[in-house]
Amino acid sequence: MISKRESNVIKAKMDLLNAVGMALQKHGFAKLGINTVAAQAKMDKTAIYRYYSNFEELLRSYIDKQEYWLKSLKDYGDKEIEDLNKLAKQFIHEQIEALMTSEEFCQLILWELADKDGIAAPITVKREIYSKSILNQSKTILEKCGINFNFILAVILGGLYYLIIHKDKYPFCEVDLTQEKHKDELIKTLDWLIDLLFETNKRSNEIENIALRLYKKGMDKDEILEVTNINVENLL
Repeated sequence: MISKRESNVIKAKMDLLNAVGMALQKHGFAKLGINTVAAQAKMDKTAIYRYYSNFEELLRSYIDKQEYWLKSLKDYGDKEIEDLNKLAKQFIHEQIEALMTSEEFCQLILWELADKDGIAAPITVKREIYSKSILNQSKTILEKCGINFNFILAVILGGLYYLIIHKDKYPFCEVDLTQEKHKDELIKTLDWLIDLLFETNKRSNEIENIALRLYKKGMDKDEILEVTNINVENLL
């Protein structure tokens, strides 16, 4: 059983970690400082040094506990993907919702981008670790088209981060995500894009099958290449 003093220390540390998150939401990463956090926690800033050796240690402790934003990757990471089309759209939807509803999440991304001291590095490292299984399974999905699907996913997510974090400044390419109808249109467009990619991959597989059937029926390889743009020798 922990003592009252130990309980008070635990509570004080939790209050400070929560204060970092609240300060991020209210004031943004650029203004995240010891005075801001102390004020949010309703403590004298010198009290922070009773629980953490310095302000940087407090920030590192906060970053270490930010598992929530990586939950989707963690949940999907150890599973074999049965329907990548569905999973890609679901994951993108979750990212949009998280970014649109959480200023804290947006500020964490800005923190990563501006991180000079490596404080936010654990988020970047964990994201790559948790996503490794998904990315390994997905990168070859458009292989027949000569495309690495992970590059497409990186462009989509990178674009989403910019559009959503940028949304309160002014529209970008006339996309104004402060309007609900534009958010719905964005989701509809991304769903269409993902479906288009998978449909293109499906057509590529069908054309390959046609090329193989033509070859088995005796058509000349050069003629097959001219008609289908596929070198049958690469399929044999």
